[in-house]
Amino acid sequence: MQGSDNAHPFQSHDPVGTMSESPFREDLVSLLESIAGSDWHRQTNDIASARTRPDPSGRIFQALFSIDEIQEIQDAFARATGVASIITRTDGVPLTQPSNFCDLCQNIIRKTEKGLKNCFHSDADIGRHNPEGPVIQTCLSGGLWDAGASITAGRIHIANWLIGQVMNEETDRDRMLNYAREIGADEEAFLAALENVTVMSTEQFRQVSRTLFLMANQMSQRAFQNLQLTHTISELGRTEGIISRSPAVAFRWKREPGWPVAFVTQNVERLFGYTAEDFVSGRVSYKNAIHPDDADRVREELRRNILDRGIREFTYEPYRILTRSGDVKWVEDITSLIRNPQGEVTAFDGIVIEITERMEMEREKAALESQLQHAQKMELVGTLAGGVAHDLNNILGAIVAYPDLLLMDLPEDSPLREPIEQISLSGQRAADIVQDLLTLARRGVMVKEVIHLNTVVSDYLESPDHRKLAVSHPQVVTETDLEEDLLNIQGSPAHLSKILMNLVTNAAEAMPHGGTVRISTENVYLDRGRAEHDNVKEGDYVVLRISDQGTGISSRDRERIFEPFYTRKEMGASGTGLGMAVVWGTVKDHEGHISVQSGRAGGTTFHIYFPITRKEAPEAPGTLTVEDYQGRGEKILVIDDVDEQREIASALLSRLGYAVSTAASGREALDHLETKPADLLLLDMIMDPGWDGLETFRKILERHPGQKAIIASGFSETGRVREAQKLGAGLYIKKPYTLAKLGLAVRDELAGQRG
Repeated sequence: MQGSDNAHPFQSHDPVGTMSESPFREDLVSLLESIAGSDWHRQTNDIASARTRPDPSGRIFQALFSIDEIQEIQDAFARATGVASIITRTDGVPLTQPSNFCDLCQNIIRKTEKGLKNCFHSDADIGRHNPEGPVIQTCLSGGLWDAGASITAGRIHIANWLIGQVMNEETDRDRMLNYAREIGADEEAFLAALENVTVMSTEQFRQVSRTLFLMANQMSQRAFQNLQLTHTISELGRTEGIISRSPAVAFRWKREPGWPVAFVTQNVERLFGYTAEDFVSGRVSYKNAIHPDDADRVREELRRNILDRGIREFTYEPYRILTRSGDVKWVEDITSLIRNPQGEVTAFDGIVIEITERMEMEREKAALESQLQHAQKMELVGTLAGGVAHDLNNILGAIVAYPDLLLMDLPEDSPLREPIEQISLSGQRAADIVQDLLTLARRGVMVKEVIHLNTVVSDYLESPDHRKLAVSHPQVVTETDLEEDLLNIQGSPAHLSKILMNLVTNAAEAMPHGGTVRISTENVYLDRGRAEHDNVKEGDYVVLRISDQGTGISSRDRERIFEPFYTRKEMGASGTGLGMAVVWGTVKDHEGHISVQSGRAGGTTFHIYFPITRKEAPEAPGTLTVEDYQGRGEKILVIDDVDEQREIASALLSRLGYAVSTAASGREALDHLETKPADLLLLDMIMDPGWDGLETFRKILERHPGQKAIIASGFSETGRVREAQKLGAGLYIKKPYTLAKLGLAVRDELAGQRG
């Protein structure tokens, strides 16, 4: 084994396993092609099919590994095993400094011309490629025992790791002394140095050599991974067109506050809406592009992986980003940590890929599976409940009817009156349970009539059921917040009252020490279906909310809350276990949807969505008359991407005396105005795909300066609404439309009166 006292000329500064930033980094692909041929990447994968080719220059090894860190590993191995150790090129020239070399080899044999030449030849022979295990043999120079293992990168032999300079029980000292005379070494010094050579049994040396072989294989695997990365980077650099079409965006971030971007591929604009220059110049911070609800989690994942020095690559849990236009997208981020020789992270390389469609599909799949399981369970239990209810009704007919007949014939002071009244009361309670079972079985008689939900709430609060609840829970206060201009729904007042009774009773019982039950109603328009609301379809709804300040419902209980006979209460003492199942069945009978928000920390809110009806309400809402906002034939252009919304707005405005036209998109509206001007636009803010309301209004103003418009949306007022108003748009009205709300907004805008 040969040593060297010279500093290595090609020193790398990256840790083991990362690509070097040495001058050879940019020429590595050319070097590989000169050694292994132009199809080197395929050859490196085809290890078993052909002979390994050497890299006598050692430049590939130096480009792939940090010599400083390799030296530390080599020194530690030599100290732990007691053997000499060195890593050389394939021709035997050292790449590292010698570790634990004995005086005999270092200062006597190699000081002679012939001994040094023999050492070169022996090192190259011991390091020959052998995929089956280490090469173990006596040194061709001094006769001591040596071993070697090759380090490869695929099919390229890039270095040898050599150990040895030990004697065992088979070492021939006389032969070694003859060798000293042959090479012209000082015999006395030779014999003195021989006494200090490490002695090791043959079996022990074989075990050390096997460990060397395993470690060399690990380095070969990491070298191969780095070569693959080199190939990927090379191919991406050669085919910019592929990058621009790829869904994956490559980043390099600096480890500085805000994660400034050092490099990003040009296709970033397609994903984020920002250009590569926006990120690299610092005008846009990647940190600020992460959705605020996910930012803390992403930072914590990065911090945790930075602290673990054994981690060099990891994949974040999917997180959301905010694009330039305000859209939310899901991404997958695979990040490599760039560490310096001390193991400190200095930068991050990452591949960011949009997975919005995949996340939506997974969420929809999970929601559908949950709904299917629940529906199947409810159908099964409902079938059973319906059969039981039918039989019970037959039995209860006599129990409920005959006590009334008996009481009519008994005198007031009869001792039998009280027990018969108790029989009658028990029969009525049993009949109520049967009605619940019929509702659960979806066989209850549904009376469909136009209902004002506020009236149902008011009637319940004046009912005997609620008065009884107030007496049994005197510390519970009920408050209401009912929208005055509430739209109508269709359904059964009795069944809706049962929903109120069950939910308000549960809320009161969840507050044993008192609190507030809040009942509210509101008109809402859902622009898109929302899985979190049981896949509510797009459209107009009346929402009923019932909230409390109670103990809350755990996530485990929320999953089963609507199952029949599932209750946390004592069965029979404060409930039958049917209340929430009846609520669920009644909501479904009304083609509605129900969701619950709660936690063990306290407080529960139920949201129930009922589809609205445009049929006339029993009582005209408000005090204004139609004459107060009647039109006079002005031309109105309704711009909305939803057919039903255009039809509703058109019908209401036509009823008020306006000449109404409609457009299903911004482009269609722009074309319409070229030949048919309008006095006013009714412009939906959210339209997909294509231009939204703000972009549509901008385009229209370019051709028709001063065009009047009012903005409508199912969402609360947003920054884009306010931006449209700065451009000249007038009032903002929240969907769903009512005749009075829409009529007043149009009349005021046409008259130049803005609230």
